[in-house]
This record gives sequence, C-alpha cells and structure tokens, in this order.
Amino acid sequence: MNIYYETPVFADRSEAWYAHNLKEILATGIDHIYLMTYQRQIKKEMKLTEAKTRELFQKIVKAAYDVCGEKLIVKLQLRDWDTGERVPVEEIREYLKLIPAGVKRICFTPVKVGDYDYLTSILLVPPAGRFL
Repeated sequence: MNIYYETPVFADRSEAWYAHNLKEILATGIDHIYLMTYQRQIKKEMKLTEAKTRELFQKIVKAAYDVCGEKLIVKLQLRDWDTGERVPVEEIREYLKLIPAGVKRICFTPVKVGDYDYLTSILLVPPAGRFL
C-alpha cells in the first residue's frame, strides 16, 4: 500500500486527510508499506530549505521504519514533477544516505525507458565499481 509522507510523523493530519493510520494499516496483515517520500514534493509542499527537507525526510523514514520494520519500502523521486527532468545523481545519493541501514527496499520513481544508465550511476559507487 502506498502511504503519504505525512503519515509517520503527522498522524492527526494523515488520518484527517487520507484516513491513514500506520499502525492500523499494519494490523491488517498487509505485506508492504510504500512510503512516498518524494523529496522534491516534500520540499515544495512544505516550503522548506534543502537542509530542512533532508532533516524532515530522515525523520519521516526513521519513524516509518520504527513502526513498519522490514515491511517498509522507501520511494524516492527520480524526476522533477514540474519539469520532468532527472534529479541529479548526487541529490539522490544524499537522500539514500539518510535512510536507516535496516531499510532493505527502495523504489525509484518515475523511471522511463532509457533510464538504466542513470539508475546505474546512482547505485554504482566509484571508483571501486560496486553497488551501494
């Protein structure tokens, strides 16, 4: 199930706006929670600086992981919603560093045909040529 970024840290807002309660969703026996932590969307909607966006992103993901554990899948935004342009590789890597080590699943979206090299450049750690 997709859940909005507000759900883990803004429980009252999440219940009022989306009828989402993370603990109750998990109690249904659902297999996975896809946390829509689209960094540029968060920054724009919350009117935050980049530093504050990263701080909130980390708080959101940690709170979700604390509740969901291995059922959590973190979603990152690979393209700017407004322009359709790819998010710079370094920006994605910085957000990947903010995700707790226990999170084993990450979903990159949106991905278009021809993005394989772009995805590889995000995940490949130079100079050793190994994946994150």
